[in-house]
Amino acid sequence: MIYTIANIYDMSILPPVDRNTWISAYENACVLTNEYGDDRDPLEDDGGIVLVVAYGTSNEELRQKFNYTKHIPEFISRSETEPRILTVGYLLNNDYMVVLVIHEYDAPPEILQALKEGC
Repeated sequence: MIYTIANIYDMSILPPVDRNTWISAYENACVLTNEYGDDRDPLEDDGGIVLVVAYGTSNEELRQKFNYTKHIPEFISRSETEPRILTVGYLLNNDYMVVLVIHEYDAPPEILQALKEGC
């Protein structure tokens, strides 16, 4: 399952998640809310979305929601404590970013390679 977060108010749709996932999603949702407001259409207006990828989600399901293979990550970070959560940002144009929040064990090879290369 993949949850789409466009602002801090959308955080309420998340089921119970680990602390690292919640913090990453919240921090990125705050940026979107502060910079672009909370009353925008996240698929049509500037800003972007945060995709919280639930543990156990397949790479195919992720590609159907967001085809990460067609984009180069702008940044990638990994939480310092367990569970290791990756936060990966893809800038699609000047004013639209997709941020993936995904468990390291579920991360596709392309994302793990970008992490290894120090994206």
